Amino acid sequence: TTDDLRLYLDSYQSSRTAGKTTIDNIRRILSSFFAWLEDEDYIMKSPVRRIHKIKTCKTVKETYSDEALEIMRDHGMICFIELKGPYTEEQVKEVFEIASEVYDLHKCILQSFDFDNLIRCHELFPELPLMYTYGWNQKDWPRCFEHGFLIDADHLVLTEEMVKAFHERGLEVGVWTVNDEETLKKSLALGVDYIESDVFGGEAAESV
Repeated sequence: TTDDLRLYLDSYQSSRTAGKTTIDNIRRILSSFFAWLEDEDYIMKSPVRRIHKIKTCKTVKETYSDEALEIMRDHGMICFIELKGPYTEEQVKEVFEIASEVYDLHKCILQSFDFDNLIRCHELFPELPLMYTYGWNQKDWPRCFEHGFLIDADHLVLTEEMVKAFHERGLEVGVWTVNDEETLKKSLALGVDYIESDVFGGEAAESV
């Protein structure tokens, strides 16, 4: 029932000190599952309908300053560039042109939820690493192997099987968004290569 699901979400949040973003991601997964059950006539009505989106604080990320970019260059840090939404070939070229003016492209990893974006990028710049941003409603991560794409997966869907499959092929794995200690420990145990977080920095992650 709806009350049972509310109790589950509340208990999960309390017992694991999970953030609102994590709880809302679980709500979305439950919503998708019960909507499918309803569409297939296994149930009359999804009990998640009455559980509204959980309001979360959105982090407004600042653009990198010239000083920050200089520090990143000096330390050989990886710069991630995400393409949100579909991009045309000309738009992809423009993104790479802008990026090349401020950073070494060979130190950049371009990522996107849109697999076609990555295909276009790969055709234009076959030597550069590309990363598929993978969420809870996607099932096509094995497609990455054909093109040699890395993966950046939602921590709720990332599995040991996925990490092993990518590492066996020499492909790196990222995970997002890791904002509580339990999820951080799980991600480290899986052996991921990159961790995205609004909370943990390098030193904080190493101390867990």
